[in-house]
Amino acid sequence: MKDAGVKYVDMVANYQSIQKLLQAMDDAGWYPQVRDWDSVAYSQNFLTEGAPTNGSLVFLTTNIYEEISSNPEMQLYNLWLNRVAPGTKPDYFGFYAWSAGRLFLKVHEMIGPKITRKAFFATIKTIHSWSDYGLHVAHDVGNKIQSPCFMYLEIRNQHFYRKDPASGFICNMGGIINT
Repeated sequence: MKDAGVKYVDMVANYQSIQKLLQAMDDAGWYPQVRDWDSVAYSQNFLTEGAPTNGSLVFLTTNIYEEISSNPEMQLYNLWLNRVAPGTKPDYFGFYAWSAGRLFLKVHEMIGPKITRKAFFATIKTIHSWSDYGLHVAHDVGNKIQSPCFMYLEIRNQHFYRKDPASGFICNMGGIINT
């Protein structure tokens, strides 16, 4: 890829595999203009396990911990995370695990105390906009449709920073993204 002049690299894999690719790129002295990684890279472990991550972009469908002060649901998630697993760093998988639990609770509340498997599945099909009260983009759970909305982060000095958009999410899939 270096010899071919590749300037844009994208990889959807676990963050450990992305780190191995970054390390190989660094060993070769090759730094493509755009290094675009999947949401799994939104983890403190990705930043701290030795691979040269600075300058990387991370595609994300959740809000970010770095903006916790303006997100009440993120604050609630963090409160409980610290109660049950003190010292654990929030990440992408934790946000969606929390959201799944909150969605289960919402469906249970909609059904009432006599919840059944049949009632649960019938009720969840009626939910067409679930964002876990602003923790992530709104997905059409009832129709099993993932949101087209996302944001990009940039890694600088081993920290995540919002890159684009300046707030909220990009939802126009036909538009141009500022990378």
